Amino acid sequence: MGVSNDAVDSDVATAMAGGSNFVTRLEELGRAKDMLQKATADLNLGKLAKLSAEEVAGMKAEAKATLAAAKDEAKVIKEEGQRQAAALREEARIIREAAADEARAITEQAKAALDAANAEAERIRAEAKVDAAETKKALAAAKKREADAAKARDEAKAAKEERNAVRDEYRERFAALKSAIASLKD
Repeated sequence: MGVSNDAVDSDVATAMAGGSNFVTRLEELGRAKDMLQKATADLNLGKLAKLSAEEVAGMKAEAKATLAAAKDEAKVIKEEGQRQAAALREEARIIREAAADEARAITEQAKAALDAANAEAERIRAEAKVDAAETKKALAAAKKREADAAKARDEAKAAKEERNAVRDEYRERFAALKSAIASLKD
């Protein structure tokens, strides 16, 4: 997209056709051509700048549209996130309450089990006390029976010794009597 130099080419043709100040006209023509080329370059640069500005404006409009769409999408995402967060908070609250209820129920069950275990332990302690008292009585009775048995053994031993002594005494007396009867017969 540029500006052509057709006008310059026709001036060169005229200058070449003749004239008294050919060199002067050529110099003027060279300056004019340089000015024209500079102006053409500036014009082309201006057109490029205009196109770039239009392109930038289009890109800016597109960026604005993209930004607006992104803002809308961000708003939708934010609202959805807020809805999900609210739903999660509600679900967490429900779970927390259910866990607290379950913890209370477990605590009550544990307390009931502990109370029952304590009552059973108390019953066992009471039975153990009774058993200990009965065992103590039985042990005392066994010791008494053992003492009585030892006394009876001692008495039986003493009686046996006494019987043996009496027997020995009667044997001696019988032997003496037998001897006395034998001596009377003689």
